[in-house]
Amino acid sequence: MDGEYPDIAPRMKEIGARKNKLADDGVMYTLPVLSDAHTNALITDSREVAEYLGTTYSEKPNFSKGLILVFDAAVFDL
Repeated sequence: MDGEYPDIAPRMKEIGARKNKLADDGVMYTLPVLSDAHTNALITDSREVAEYLGTTYSEKPNFSKGLILVFDAAVFDL
């Protein structure tokens, strides 16, 4: 896996990200990663990122419904 994306693991180690998954040849890091300057949180799993954003910034939506629809149309029509 490191040969395919050789810059991910060194950068994740540099920022202090935790390892998420076990690869066949050892531990690996996953993306996306979120670094929140307001709380100093560093989140490294997509589900945990979504939960964190929903909990930490629950007073306002993260994305407007229109933006989500445009994104969905662009991604799922590929």
